[in-house]
Amino acid sequence: MDGYSSENPESLKASIYRFLQKLFIEPDEEFLNFLQQNSKELEDIGIEFNGSLNLENLQMEYTRLFLGPKGHMPPYESVFLEGRLWGNSASEIKNFIRGIGLELEKDINMPPDHISIEFEILEKIISSKDVEINGMYIDFLKRHVAWIFDFLTQLILKTELKFYQTSFAFSKVFLKEEMATSSRSI
Repeated sequence: MDGYSSENPESLKASIYRFLQKLFIEPDEEFLNFLQQNSKELEDIGIEFNGSLNLENLQMEYTRLFLGPKGHMPPYESVFLEGRLWGNSASEIKNFIRGIGLELEKDINMPPDHISIEFEILEKIISSKDVEINGMYIDFLKRHVAWIFDFLTQLILKTELKFYQTSFAFSKVFLKEEMATSSRSI
């Protein structure tokens, strides 16, 4: 998967976080191409495509799940935990990004507690050659990933596309393992 090296577990984790980051941004041709180019690897980790995956289906389900018009689930930590956009979580993550000098994707126009940005932060931390930044991985996981489990559980029940259902289920398993591994390494 996208830069994956089986000899380097951090490379695999970074690739998974890149996938998760893309999963929670409105699908476009680039995402569809990514899925097609990595379909074998994605199927190997349990993500099902059911042969009918196309951009229109992805966009319709993404809109229904995350944008509305009703019953949707905005993918922001502060909305999920506090019921409002730009809550404490957003401020905390914004300060975290500034504090360690992370440079994120340039065209992101959303609050910093959007789930895709949180996954991007984890990918950047795990990929960092800076030992101090790399050491912040466990702290960020503990502070900003716990909400994602309940969010993903609700999404698994809500989605109508097998692709999203299996992607969300994989995300939960992966993050649960990361949390468990990081707890053991303290």
